[in-house]
Amino acid sequence: MLQKCIVETFGNLAKQRKCFSNRTEYYVEYPISGQLECFITNMETYGYKLFSSRTVAKNKYFVYTSEQETVYVCYAFKLGAIRIFVQDGAPYVGYKDLCTVRTAGLTLMNMKYDDPCQVSHDNGLGLIVSLADGSFIVYDGGYEVDAEGLLRFLEDNSHCGEKPVIRAWVLTHTHRDHYSCFDFFVRNYFDKADIQNVIACIVPDEAYVNGKVEDRYFNDVLPELAHSKGIPIVFPISGQIYEFSGVRMEVLHTAEDLYPLHVATENHSSTMTRLYFEAQDKTVLIPGDLGRSSVTFAVSTWGDYLKSDIMQVPHHGHSGATKEFYYTVNPQSVLFATTNEHYKCRIQSNEAWNHYLMNNLNVSEAIVADCGYQKIL
Repeated sequence: MLQKCIVETFGNLAKQRKCFSNRTEYYVEYPISGQLECFITNMETYGYKLFSSRTVAKNKYFVYTSEQETVYVCYAFKLGAIRIFVQDGAPYVGYKDLCTVRTAGLTLMNMKYDDPCQVSHDNGLGLIVSLADGSFIVYDGGYEVDAEGLLRFLEDNSHCGEKPVIRAWVLTHTHRDHYSCFDFFVRNYFDKADIQNVIACIVPDEAYVNGKVEDRYFNDVLPELAHSKGIPIVFPISGQIYEFSGVRMEVLHTAEDLYPLHVATENHSSTMTRLYFEAQDKTVLIPGDLGRSSVTFAVSTWGDYLKSDIMQVPHHGHSGATKEFYYTVNPQSVLFATTNEHYKCRIQSNEAWNHYLMNNLNVSEAIVADCGYQKIL
């Protein structure tokens, strides 16, 4: 039914691309004027119901549902392209419990940089969102050696000593210093916490420059592990908003946004999200390990909409971001997922524009993941 609607609207302009799992993308490059509006009208004619819509920075986003599937429609203004994703089941919207037991907050995890299992003694990213209903969102988590500390934090900060509930575990991309904690946690502590969803963009091999992703965890291990434990995998799509208790999560970039360009490395496949904390009226941008070409693409897509109060510095402060990206986000506080020693070296590095970030903008605070667990909000 959807394919018939697409052909009726776009003819042979729509290119079909198989994504990971039960998902398909239709990509229409340089659509003819009025075709987006025509497609939206045709969707309703074919029985699809509008679930949500929004316009941001000249980009337009629509979600349609039927009894069997969800269709995401995006008009990417900068590219002059229409992306149509279809997948089985209902759309993911997050989980917003009306019960409020605390003010939602954010904690930067301490990475065990001195442990022999910490391969680089440098990298690793872990963020914990404490939701207002007593549950959590976890970002990455670092290496396996960081899992025990994470479990202890969740247990100590759960409501009334209850079993920790993780509404969503976000894995930004497929690199060991970002997914190893999750893997170890699920295999060893699964009975100690309720993990309700994992959010991860799994990129097929053909999307990479070399035709194959080097780090195979997302493609070969994660789907089977999640299935074996009954944890649904949520595939993030740019422009979507997930609502949680006291926190709103917005997807601002995934590797799928780069198509038909190829993904250079696993870092460039990072999913970028932004959190809005209602009680504090603060935004936190989390770009993972996005590299230069990807943040440049994000700036061209979103422009000033990227402005955020707090920013996790991409790729641990290595040469990943750009001057334009930092200028556009213009944060007041920054989070460096690295050691104090490396942080001091990297803020002097013009290659990564860290010197510009720290000295020419409005940054008043830098927090490094080498000083114990630190409450950010």
